[in-house]
Amino acid sequence: MVDAPAAVHAAAAGTAKHSSDPHKLTWGLWLIIFLKGVTALLLWGAFALLLVAGREDPRNFFSVLIFRTFHGNPPEMALRFLVRNMEFISHAMIIRFALATVAYAMVESAEAVGLFLRKGWAEWLVILVTVSFIPFEVYECVTHPNPIKLASLIINLIILWYLLKRLFDKRAEERRAILQRS
Repeated sequence: MVDAPAAVHAAAAGTAKHSSDPHKLTWGLWLIIFLKGVTALLLWGAFALLLVAGREDPRNFFSVLIFRTFHGNPPEMALRFLVRNMEFISHAMIIRFALATVAYAMVESAEAVGLFLRKGWAEWLVILVTVSFIPFEVYECVTHPNPIKLASLIINLIILWYLLKRLFDKRAEERRAILQRS
């Protein structure tokens, strides 16, 4: 329990923590948590779809899914995608996609929960995963540019910058605290 006069005195003396507490849930951190949470939910949904597709004939499952999603009138882009990739859809491929999807869903879920709980490892995990995808995103933007890929790259670069800035600010705050104690 901190009494008010002591807190005011400490703030006046400059020993109180700055208002930009590096452990606080800021708007930027909330946005990252939201993004990671939505991504995790979408991946868990994709995993469930892949499990259902693996039980049936995958080719038929995805054909029916696309036609039902678009009420029997799918856009030309969906039809081209389906025709181009139909020969590659097999039970083994569905299982591999399901395993990769569940692994990535677990990582995204851990990132979201860890950031929400303000765990230091979560910020490092987000940084590591984000850095690992940037070369692939740059390659995709250069070879097959489109607005969604470019937006994804920009969002990930902003997330990376924001989290690195938070970590550097934390370290600077810790150094200031050590210097003030000595």
